[in-house]
Amino acid sequence: MNNASKQSTDIEQPAKSNFSKSLFWLGSAQVLGRIVRLASSIILARLLTPEVFGQVAIILTCFELICTPTRRITSAALIKMDDDSLAASLPNANRTNWIAAITAFVAMSLLSWPLAFFNQDSTLIAPMILMATSYLLLPFGMLYAAINFRTIRAWDLGHYSA
Repeated sequence: MNNASKQSTDIEQPAKSNFSKSLFWLGSAQVLGRIVRLASSIILARLLTPEVFGQVAIILTCFELICTPTRRITSAALIKMDDDSLAASLPNANRTNWIAAITAFVAMSLLSWPLAFFNQDSTLIAPMILMATSYLLLPFGMLYAAINFRTIRAWDLGHYSA
């Protein structure tokens, strides 16, 4: 019994160590990202006029609200699949990513008109449509990102039980 429990703790130690490292890197990336965003907001607030800074805030808020579900639309399912299912699902996932990206582009482009009308500022339309074009770049990297997350077994963090 003593040997069995010793072997069990020997197996659990590397798992806990890897889990701790993964959490540390994920947490530090989140913190660093937030610090960079805060610093850039402060710098932009000093460089831009209040009106332009307000426009930037409106555009970036709309972009993030639409982009958050668009980025993760297929990656969660792909990360959990086995190799055979993944290979069979990649074409459908790519098509779904393109449909989501085009829908996000159209949604943000259409959203620019009522926002410009509400703010009584027609100069808001062009930057919003320009920002919306970045949605059309997402599908080029979404499958690669999901495969990379799958390779580093990022989904194991969600299934880890101590």
